[in-house]
Amino acid sequence: MAGFKFFLSTIIFLFSLLIATSALLGVISSHINPNSSGLIALAGVLLPVSLLANFFFILYWFTTKKKWWIISLLAVVANINYLLSIYQFNSPISNTNKEKEIIIASNNVHRFLTNHRITFHTVTTWAAKEKIEIICFQEYSQLHFSSDSIQKIFNSYPFHSTFSKGKELCIFSKYPIIRSQNINFQMQEGQGEWVDISLGKDTIRIFNVHLQSTNISKNTRQYNLSQKTGNQPDKMATLQNSISDLKYSFKKRAKQAVLLRQIIDTTRYPSIICGDFNDTPASYVYHKIKGKYIDGFRQCGNGYGFTFNGLGKLLRIDYILYSKHFTGLQYTSPKTEWSDHNPVIMKLSYNY
Repeated sequence: MAGFKFFLSTIIFLFSLLIATSALLGVISSHINPNSSGLIALAGVLLPVSLLANFFFILYWFTTKKKWWIISLLAVVANINYLLSIYQFNSPISNTNKEKEIIIASNNVHRFLTNHRITFHTVTTWAAKEKIEIICFQEYSQLHFSSDSIQKIFNSYPFHSTFSKGKELCIFSKYPIIRSQNINFQMQEGQGEWVDISLGKDTIRIFNVHLQSTNISKNTRQYNLSQKTGNQPDKMATLQNSISDLKYSFKKRAKQAVLLRQIIDTTRYPSIICGDFNDTPASYVYHKIKGKYIDGFRQCGNGYGFTFNGLGKLLRIDYILYSKHFTGLQYTSPKTEWSDHNPVIMKLSYNY
């Protein structure tokens, strides 16, 4: 009996060590290009799970009066920067100069397929309620509406820019769009655009991007279906496809992030980056695109920050980042009826 207890304790220790190692690899995942190491990129994606497991092991080793809790605690403490990127304690910031405020939103609308009863009228009513002045859509679709009818429905947004390449991007604005440019990632998936918007005497640049998808939702559905049917070969094939898709998307997004950063670095206007990065704050992609820009959630978000409603609502993969010329006043990410992604809505002041 004593031998079995020792064996079980050893297995639990080795597993907790593995989980701690995974969390520690997650610390460096934002600095390592996935084209160099897909394993470290995977550790970054799994950080929410590995950190939860480490919290469990801290309690477990405490209860069993073993000193191994120190290893799990170190793994958690080492990820304090990541923890602050997904959980914040902030309150809305007041601003006396109301004339230099804008409200901007970013939303992957999933082609409005989550709820087929949704219409563009529903979206415009929501946008009016939130007082949004600039909206960046990813996976935008006109459904059965013509371009003319879209403009009529979005009549409070007289300016818009659309980029179509399989999955569409669209920016609607209450302010004049004076120029626009598509970003050619030269890849099958992943797209971007930028527009210059005139705010009276000021000009700002808005980036709207949708980076390479991981196909997690599709693979999860296939796996669940194979589980119901009990088809073991299908389950294994789906798992292999999932791993292959992850490795592929890690590398493609990294290349897209490098190209996007190069374009951002040549921008002379105060800039805002909106979009679905399909990657977490622990990723190389997020770190590369963000650079010295400010993450809206970190500056004025509150509570646990997630934007994707799948996978246990653990992931924040949709962002609004901005240059030092802006100050975040308010951040919200409410659930909507039309997508599996929550929109990100920010009130910003521009101080230049």
